[in-house]
Amino acid sequence: MTTPTGLPSNSAKEQATAKSTSPQSKIGVLMPSWIGDACMATPALHALRQTFPDAELVGLMRPVIAEMLADGPTPFDQQILFEKKSRPGLATRWGLVPLVRQARLDTFVLLTNSFWSAMLAKLSGARRTVGYARDGRGWLLSEPVPAARDTHGYVRSSPVDCYLELVQRLGCEWSDRQMRLGISPADERSADSLWHLLDFDIGQPTLVINSNAATDDGRVWPASRVLELSQTVAEQLGWQVLLHCGRGERQVANDIAMRANHPRIGSMGAVDDLPLGLTKAVMRRAHMVVTTDSGPRHIATAMGRTVLTLYGTTTPDWTRTYNVPEIEIVAPDVPSSDTLTPRIHHLGVARVFGEIQRTSQRLKTAA
Repeated sequence: MTTPTGLPSNSAKEQATAKSTSPQSKIGVLMPSWIGDACMATPALHALRQTFPDAELVGLMRPVIAEMLADGPTPFDQQILFEKKSRPGLATRWGLVPLVRQARLDTFVLLTNSFWSAMLAKLSGARRTVGYARDGRGWLLSEPVPAARDTHGYVRSSPVDCYLELVQRLGCEWSDRQMRLGISPADERSADSLWHLLDFDIGQPTLVINSNAATDDGRVWPASRVLELSQTVAEQLGWQVLLHCGRGERQVANDIAMRANHPRIGSMGAVDDLPLGLTKAVMRRAHMVVTTDSGPRHIATAMGRTVLTLYGTTTPDWTRTYNVPEIEIVAPDVPSSDTLTPRIHHLGVARVFGEIQRTSQRLKTAA
């Protein structure tokens, strides 16, 4: 039985089990708000399901997280959807209070560190409420979990480990840290349609490039570098290159594909609808993925792809996934004379392409 670094060993499970001798009939889980964090929570969800196969799992989440988890191997028995701001048919965060009370949870696990979520747990009526004791919210939880700190602040650790530590308090065991997502036949058909539209060959290797980041412009690789890498891969390796995008990045991806003007370079923005199911299907059929540290990166790793992650403002130790070997490409430090340029802009195409070539060769040798 493997144990994540920084977590109590499973010999400590007896202590957690002593607190959970009564059956866990209904367990609520407040999911993270962001796609990447929610992906990294799937090992903890799997551990919950494996440990409590007869329990009813109730997931509280944003609709985009429900969309990502759809057709996955560890589904919730019930979902309660909400948004931060008011939307028709959806509860707001504080509108969750009566819904959670109606759910009559026995246990409530918080995979977020916000103060409002701890207050929600306090008002939920659940007998056990488990979450990290951060930002002065520990007194609101029945079982506050200390967050590891050192002289520099909170210890850097992957959310995968943090979420597993929380469910371990309920007595959960795990055999790996594998992130798990699923796709539907409809998702696959959407990817087939995209391949047909772009005149891509399903039998040819495809590099998917995701250069976006929803929460931090400092993680975005410049469009000029994406264009140069796409052209280099298409010409020198003969691969197809698909530029991944969401609704907000459609124009940028389409512009790069238009400037490339190459039959083996296409944009996902060529289709009208860009659901997360299409992203999952696209990532699953990719030969390799080059991505910034963002949500699609975690979807790609959860699909078992070979991923090369470009780091700018973030560092690997904060977001490590533990999935299939992942190539971490950290941008060089910014010269003191250039403090206005984002660090990731100093990451050159030659370095990324070199990693693609080396990784491709290793894959051929392993095969």
